[in-house]
Amino acid sequence: METLIVEARENILSNEYGKFDLIETLFPLELLLTQRPRQIRKLICSRLSVQSEQVNYECLRSWLRRLKKKHSGNQFKKEKTPSNNNWRNFTPPENPTPDSSAPVKVTLIK
Repeated sequence: METLIVEARENILSNEYGKFDLIETLFPLELLLTQRPRQIRKLICSRLSVQSEQVNYECLRSWLRRLKKKHSGNQFKKEKTPSNNNWRNFTPPENPTPDSSAPVKVTLIK
């Protein structure tokens, strides 16, 4: 495991093709598919003992996008929350507040 971490660190610090390939072996796939890139960057920096400036953020985002596209049919996708359309049934109050003396005109836009 230690040699894998050293090799992954060398890949991250190099400017060669495939610098993030070993990240898939260090972190669970579920974590890589569900977490935000900045959180993954912090995890990489802490696990590999590199500074955040040494991990190219744009390259990491591109790599994560390709990884998510590759595993797009996977069960680790975040589920969308059901939409709540209660705002469509909103009706304004009939009488304005008692402390306001100005007339209030309510217009419903449909």
